[in-house]
Order: sequence, then C-alpha cells, then structure tokens
Amino acid sequence: TMKNTLKVQSNGGYLSSREVTKAWIPRRELSEAVEGGIIIQIDRGLYAMPETWEDSLVVTQCRY
Repeated sequence: TMKNTLKVQSNGGYLSSREVTKAWIPRRELSEAVEGGIIIQIDRGLYAMPETWEDSLVVTQCRY
C-alpha cells in the first residue's frame, strides 16, 4: 500500500482506476485504501490523496 500511495503522490495526488488496472493493483486494495481514509474517491474512477486540492480542470481531464 505504501508503494501505491507514493505513486498517487507522484501523480499530483490523483489516481485513476485505469492506472490501478495498468499497475496490477488489486481493486480490493483500492477499496481498502478508500475505507481506511488513505485516499478519497473524487468521482467515478478517480481518486486522490486527502490533502490534494480538488482541481475541477484535472477532474474533467481525467473523465475523458
């Protein structure tokens, strides 16, 4: 989980479910990170570190 948290931090604090799949991270681990408060779900398929400032432009770009 720590390795995955560092990956999110290096990506401006955002992580998409597509990136999770590419990195072979089990979806269950993603769910556990959300449940544990390590990351938060911003939108469908988009996650961020709790301290990440939510940028509507980034959210829009990640949707498409």
